[in-house]
Amino acid sequence: MWEQQGNLTDRKTRFGATPARSYGMLLKEIMNPIPGSPAYATDEQRLKRYSAQGSLGDTIHGQCDWQAQDKALRARRQEARYRNIQDAMQRMHQTHVIDRCAREDAAYEAKLMSKLVQKERYTTSIAIENRRFLGFQ
Repeated sequence: MWEQQGNLTDRKTRFGATPARSYGMLLKEIMNPIPGSPAYATDEQRLKRYSAQGSLGDTIHGQCDWQAQDKALRARRQEARYRNIQDAMQRMHQTHVIDRCAREDAAYEAKLMSKLVQKERYTTSIAIENRRFLGFQ
């Protein structure tokens, strides 16, 4: 029987990388990583029981300590994201206010110039009319 399976392990496929005899060892390594790896947990950590009511000192409302840490990290990241968005919106609003004030100032100056030019034209035309009137007398 092992001779037949030996042919499977000689193949250059993904199943040929692990001999059939060591699948149990591979499964054990996947479920319980080696010490020093990021996923490694000691037997005490893996077998620790947590209370659903949070009666243990290291649980918060029935959450494991790593769940509470993840929740706190997620909250900090979300708060930082909202703060960045708020700062960007505030900068954009300030830019729009500055642009709007500049446009309003330019429009006000244009209106003033228009009124001054209109007043100058009116005064000039009145002076010409008065001069004509004075010239005929």
